[in-house]
Amino acid sequence: MNRFATAAALAFIFLIGHAQSLPVQGRIPFIRPSKLSLRFEKSDLVCTAIIVSTAQTANSPVVEGFRMQENLARAKLDRVYKGRLSSREFRFRWFSFFFEKGKSYAYSGPPLANFLPGVRYFIFLREQNGSLEVAIPMYQSEVPLAVEPPAELPADPSTATGEARGRALAAEMVAAMRSNATVPGGYAVEYIAYLREILGKQETDRVLKSLLQAPQAKTRVEAALALTRDGDAFGLPLLRSAVSDPELEPLNRSNVARTLGEVRDSDALPTLQQLAVHDPDFEVRDGALYALREIASHGSIRTLLQALNDTNQMNRYLAASALEKIINGEMCDINQFDRYEPAILAVWNRWANRGGPPPDIASIYRRP
Repeated sequence: MNRFATAAALAFIFLIGHAQSLPVQGRIPFIRPSKLSLRFEKSDLVCTAIIVSTAQTANSPVVEGFRMQENLARAKLDRVYKGRLSSREFRFRWFSFFFEKGKSYAYSGPPLANFLPGVRYFIFLREQNGSLEVAIPMYQSEVPLAVEPPAELPADPSTATGEARGRALAAEMVAAMRSNATVPGGYAVEYIAYLREILGKQETDRVLKSLLQAPQAKTRVEAALALTRDGDAFGLPLLRSAVSDPELEPLNRSNVARTLGEVRDSDALPTLQQLAVHDPDFEVRDGALYALREIASHGSIRTLLQALNDTNQMNRYLAASALEKIINGEMCDINQFDRYEPAILAVWNRWANRGGPPPDIASIYRRP
């Protein structure tokens, strides 16, 4: 399998994790609902709680070809949003990937449930044979919260009206994103999707603008990304700065770069051109090259010619396809590039050294 096919396969696995519904084997479905309302519908008990302790059991079933590990948790109840509990402490089970010592699986999909002791969560549970288990254990996205609940929350949100309960849920998520705790920041994209469902676009956008000052960089960036993708330029200055922030993970920076390209932010061009050839992380170069292709400025031609020497094949493809888009108004197909890469690169490098009319890249594809 070539590198492009491998990348496509990993992308497919990632998309599976974000699907609404997929085939089910046994009682453990491959499903991760994206709507908060669906998670409530699938749950008998929805609450906030602190995980006191966790432990693995001897149960490790094989599901859809993957071995899972059953886990047990002991939790201390905070508030109930749906259902009833007779005790402030309760136990539940969930599944995670099974890893034998020294072994691992070649898998790049979204994580399974993984609850950490000492962390507050929204927990979505169902009753099964007299005990509680995570309602949708495959690709479950836990929702870690701030250490303390917001002061304005009702004591028993489960008795509140639908709108009041929704606002209590939203208050918890906003408090988590404004927290400086280590865990919640990486989940900002999940919170934002839920906030849009609960509050609607206009009110959520006001919250997002306030979160541009949040203590965690990931939260600030996700808020800016959400605003920008909705056509609001308020977060663009933050994204132009974040794309070069070495404190952010490379994939986050790549995502920022791609978004700057998708909104055709010409003010970010100098930064994107620099990153496209000089950033040490190939993911960041990938995002910057994608952005340069989207913006398609003649001022990027010199940078793109340099990027043809990138050590990563996908990045070389992005550079070549961007050049063809800017100069010829079309882009080479990814499979064509994989087949004719040496000839394509040779033609572009010859043009870079000698000048003259732009090369006819399409003629290469017509070769037998």
